[in-house]
Amino acid sequence: MTGWAEYPLNESMPWWALSELPRSVARAEFDRTMREKDERVAIFRDLLAESGIEFDGSDGSVQSLNDWFVETMTPAADRNDPDRRSQSVCEDVTLLLGDVMIDRHPELRWEFFIWGKKNVAYQSHVIMGFSLEDPKWHSNFDLPRIIYGYGVQVLDTRRGLPVDVGVPEGHPLHGVQIPLSPLDRSEFLSLLAAVARRCQPRRSG
Repeated sequence: MTGWAEYPLNESMPWWALSELPRSVARAEFDRTMREKDERVAIFRDLLAESGIEFDGSDGSVQSLNDWFVETMTPAADRNDPDRRSQSVCEDVTLLLGDVMIDRHPELRWEFFIWGKKNVAYQSHVIMGFSLEDPKWHSNFDLPRIIYGYGVQVLDTRRGLPVDVGVPEGHPLHGVQIPLSPLDRSEFLSLLAAVARRCQPRRSG
């Protein structure tokens, strides 16, 4: 593969569409995503290599991935959300970082999330298995939504857009906008650290 021209888009359904699907259809989508995960990760590693990033799962390569991600996010023509290619990148980054988390903490796993139809992660592929948390709570790390949200923040920061407070009409703060929070340019390392805090420490030796 020689770069963007030969980068096949990830055809997985976006995370926000999964909750509305019949369970059987959403489950089939999860199974397909997991079945094709290693191939997608390999394709994405090749794309990174074309940009001079030899991704090996180390903190240094994760930071290089973060820098590349910030530089390559592209907005859609009619809105400030990631365009189709950038959506594909978000999904491939999700799979790559998720596997790094699992490699670092073998107790973790990819899971099809089905606990709570009002949960934003419902019927999406999430990271579960946190040993320091009670399994009965079905706690998870909703990586697809987090990575996509970071992509949106990258684009908003680039344009310098403020964000709406988001309160109903009639509220004293309705229509008031606040500045964006500073972009964390080491977000991916922050995510890995957040996951590590929820897992048993790795034994040395």
